[in-house]
Amino acid sequence: MLVDFDTAAQQLLPALERLEQLLDGEIDALTRGDLDALNRHTQDKRQLLRTLEGEVARLEVPGRRGDPASPAWQRMLARLARCHELNQAIGATLSTQLRQNAELLSLLGHAPEPAGYAPSNRTRGLPAQGRPLALG
Repeated sequence: MLVDFDTAAQQLLPALERLEQLLDGEIDALTRGDLDALNRHTQDKRQLLRTLEGEVARLEVPGRRGDPASPAWQRMLARLARCHELNQAIGATLSTQLRQNAELLSLLGHAPEPAGYAPSNRTRGLPAQGRPLALG
């Protein structure tokens, strides 16, 4: 469908606003350690991104049609920039948590092996042999 910048932005803004809400929800769930909420937000985000990709694929915005400085287009670009920032923050938070978990497991004598398969066809990535995490 051939549209101008303003029309494209108006059609995409609701989905981008929802994406921003889902990313905010992911950050909140990470902060609270709520894995159920994190999984819900992640699944909803994936579904929304598939839908959004389909919508973008249907739109044809020629480079010279309409005004790329239109208010709606600028709002859309700002929303995209905010989503990018949130996604970067989520990635940094997850990286930090994974590193801290690995360090804690290492201190407890359960350093994770590299992911993959061991020669015995046993899945790697499980805690290495060491002291049990719980006594009993």
